[in-house]
Amino acid sequence: DLNLYRTTDAGKALSGRIDNTTWSLVSRYNQGPHSYSLGWQQVAGNTPFDYVTRGAIYIANAVQMSDFNAPNEKSWQARYDLNMGGYGMPGLNLTALYVRGFDIDGSHVDPNGGYAYLGYGKGGKHWE
Repeated sequence: DLNLYRTTDAGKALSGRIDNTTWSLVSRYNQGPHSYSLGWQQVAGNTPFDYVTRGAIYIANAVQMSDFNAPNEKSWQARYDLNMGGYGMPGLNLTALYVRGFDIDGSHVDPNGGYAYLGYGKGGKHWE
């Protein structure tokens, strides 16, 4: 899966300047009921990847608690899925997933913009 978003502000830009490119790539290998995935995601810009609602974004590392979408953030994931349909439980899937984000640099976020309160700073990292 390859996803690419280019976001910019429009109109009055009440949240400050929004200007970034966010992309992600995930490769999967399937063997029977087993699926193995590796992914990479990157935000290029001094604002986070901006979106309206969680169900409207399709970036690889937008997972349960975090979207890994901070300014200039890079992140990777390793994932294992097991389709339990082959074991007599159709519709049940088990997933183990690890995502690591790093190189967050929000030191250039507009101090008067809508993202200033997030206090990203420089050198941030997180995982899920």
